[in-house]
Formats: sequence, C-alpha cells, structure tokens
Amino acid sequence: MKSRYHLQKMAKAGVYLFFVCLFLVSLMVSPAAAQKQFIRFGDSNPGGFWFNVVAGLTTLFNEQIKNVNASCITTGGSTDNNRLARRHELDTWLTHSYAAYENWNGIGIFKNEPPFKNFRLLCKVYTGWPTLVVLADSNIYTLSDLKGKRVCLGGPGSGNYDTARYLLEPNGIWDHIKKQSISHAGCGRALVDGNSDAASGSACPSAAFIEVEVQRKIRFVSPSEEEIDIAAKANPFFTKDIIPPGGCYKSIQTPTLTPAYKVYWAAHKDFSPDMVYQMLKATFDTKNKDRVQAIHVSMKELGPEFNAMVPMKIPLHPGAVKFWKEQGMSVPNELIPPEMKGS
Repeated sequence: MKSRYHLQKMAKAGVYLFFVCLFLVSLMVSPAAAQKQFIRFGDSNPGGFWFNVVAGLTTLFNEQIKNVNASCITTGGSTDNNRLARRHELDTWLTHSYAAYENWNGIGIFKNEPPFKNFRLLCKVYTGWPTLVVLADSNIYTLSDLKGKRVCLGGPGSGNYDTARYLLEPNGIWDHIKKQSISHAGCGRALVDGNSDAASGSACPSAAFIEVEVQRKIRFVSPSEEEIDIAAKANPFFTKDIIPPGGCYKSIQTPTLTPAYKVYWAAHKDFSPDMVYQMLKATFDTKNKDRVQAIHVSMKELGPEFNAMVPMKIPLHPGAVKFWKEQGMSVPNELIPPEMKGS
C-alpha cells in the first residue's frame, strides 16, 4: 500500500514537471511563432496561368522573406478572388482590372453588393487583349457588321462575355446581336461548323482559337479608335493597345488596334505594409529576375504602369507606395491611399 502511494506521488510529480517543461518551452518558442506572418495568396484553378504564377511567387517568398508562411489559395479566378477578398479570406490576390473596378464600385458583377473599398493595388502583372474573332472569309469587318449576327460569348459572367459587353454595349451594338452562351471551347467549334458568325475571347492567344486556326484561317474584327475611346469612357479599366503581327495567331500578320485591360496584383487594405513591401522587393530583386520571368512569358510585363491605374481610382497599398518611391518612381497623387494622406 505504501509503495503504491509513493508511485502515485511520483507520477503526479512527473506530470507536474512535464507541464512545467511544456510551459517553459512555449515561452522560448512563442516569440518566434508570434513573428510568423501567414500570407493567403489567391490564384485560380490548378493548371491555369495564375495558379502557376502564385505558386512561383509564394515559393520565392517562403525562401527569401524571414518568418513567412505563404500559401496558394486555389479559387475560381478573378471574380472569386474578389468575392473572397470581401470576406477577408485572402490577404493578397490576382484580379482582372474590370473585376477590381466593379468590386470597388459595387457595379456590374457586384451590382447587388455595396462598394468594397478595403483593398489596394500593388502593380500590373500583364496586359490582356479581348478580341472578336471571325473566319477569314467572313463578311464581318466592323463592329457594326455584327448587328443581327450570332456572336458566341461564353457563359454570362465569364471573361469572354463581359469583355465583349464592355466594348459593344457603349457603342450601341450589344442589344442588336444574337447572343450565344456556349463554352469557350464550344465557341471555337461553332465557328468552324458555321453555327456562329463571330466569337469573343478575353485573352489572346486563346487555346480555342488556336484549334480553329488548325482548320481555318481567322482574323479579328477590330474596333476603330473612336469605338475604343467610347468603351474606355464608359469603362475606365479599358485602355488602348496594338496587337503586333503574329502576336496571337499565325493567320493574323497585320497590327490590330484593340481595347486592353490589365491584370493586377492586389492586397487587402489591412494587410501588413511591411509584408507588401517585402513581397515586392523579393519579386523585383534583380537577382530574381530570371526566376520570376521563367514562371510565364507574361511575367516580363510586371511593373507599376500607373497611367492605367489612375482612371480606375483604386489607390496603391502603402507598402507598394514605399517600394515604388524607393525605386525612384513618381507616384501620382490619385494613387496615394487615404490612410497615407492623413498621416
């Protein structure tokens, strides 16, 4: 009985010592753990361009920024990223300029929701060229020629659908086309089979139209400069650009005037300015240039490009302002966030 008592006493002492040691260990590791910065970076579907971009950048951050745990958050893409940002389920993400603009203002895709002002821009990732494609022997040459024609747009809410609407609606053509909601791949097949007269693409090149080109020559329906200006006035995220000869498809060997939109890197307003600064510093470090550009050819376009941001009236993140000023850039006053103007 006595030995059992001693064993129980020793066991209790052992448990006590265990918890004391656990407490002391927690005191030693907690300061380091407290400094750990977790980054939730929204991308897109696995296998997509954005998925690869974010995977490459988060790997870079985890290797080169101290006390960081950056994770790729798989999402449905631009619109989904903006919706997750509203719920503060992302710290940073990629977004099309039009999704960011509509989220900021509570219009278009977000027309049933209030304006969302709790995010900021970091930089431009690349330029997107929305296009309208027809077969080379088509009798459609201008936007006006689309009236009464079958235009394959993809599903409502898709990039193909929205970018076509942004261009055609302000120019008075949107309500005069026969809209076809088919998948983008299906639009390519419909062109070849003669079931569509034209098809919209939100990016250039497009895999669907590359497949069309294997069987038939294609060309663009290029808007005039005035038509692009009209679209840009209604949609400040649109800019003007030139698709170079062969810039998208082998069939098209002439320069083509086009509306353009940007893909931006954004972050929540409350995300650490120092961490935004550190992410940009790692991304644009000259020693990492080849590594970053190897992620995808479009990464060669990474940069500030403030002139396209100003009309959107979405400011830069304070961490981005600090970084770009250190690079000798003059940041337009319109892009200085209100939290910096008040300091």
